[in-house]
Parts: sequence; structure tokens; C-alpha cells
Amino acid sequence: MGKRPASLNPPIPPVLPLALAAAAALAALLLMPSAAGAQHTGTGIVHTYSTVEGATNRIGGDIGSLGIPGSDGGETVCASECFWTRGCVAWTYVKRGYPTAELAARCWLKAPAPPKTAGMPCCVSGVITAPKPPEPLRAPSFQ
Repeated sequence: MGKRPASLNPPIPPVLPLALAAAAALAALLLMPSAAGAQHTGTGIVHTYSTVEGATNRIGGDIGSLGIPGSDGGETVCASECFWTRGCVAWTYVKRGYPTAELAARCWLKAPAPPKTAGMPCCVSGVITAPKPPEPLRAPSFQ
């Protein structure tokens, strides 16, 4: 059997490499931790990059904090903030209305991970389990 003439091999369309690059970029985005990095289940939220500890507070070790607007999905935002913040290894999301009714929800970023205090309906906490990306990460701050 001989080789096929080059004229019978169709050229690769110029859009194919672009389509492959776009598919690779989309796959990378889908694997990144973010609010989209959580799956809702019948029992709550399961993060692919953090533990989730319902009714648990991790007291102390605060390296930063931020207010969380709204009331749904705050623990997902908090876990993502910790993942993308330099040095953060654990987090606690304090639900709106704790300790007083007028207070907004708040995310506390932590390092090192303080011990768990269970039985606290005010809070949801977690520890980052996925490897952190290389720099640049955000510096911790209190907002």
C-alpha cells in the first residue's frame, strides 16, 4: 500500500485549534473553586475543595473577614473566599442575625485552623482540603 497523496488529506481548519483552546479553558474554569464549585444536594452543599461543618464555629485564628450580602449560599462564598485568600486554611460563616438581629452575615477567614465548637446554629465552618493555586492570591483583609 502506498502513501496517500497530500492533496487527498484535507487541511486542518484554522478554527479547530481555537476550539480546542476554548474547550481547555472551559474545563479549567469548571474545575476552579467558586460558588460554581459547589453542588447542592438534598442535605446541603458539598464543596469539592473544602469540608463543610454545619452548626459549627471555629473560634479564633482570624486573619480577615468580610460581610456577605443576602442569606442564601453564604457558606459557599465564604469557602471560596478562603480558598483564594493567601494563608487562609479555614473559615467560619456567621449567619445573618447572630449575635444580634440587626447584624449582617459575615465570613471569617482563619489560619491556622482553630478547633471546632459544635452545636452552634449561628455558624457553618470548614477547612480547605484542595491544594492552593500558585500566586497571585488575594492578601487577607478585614472589610
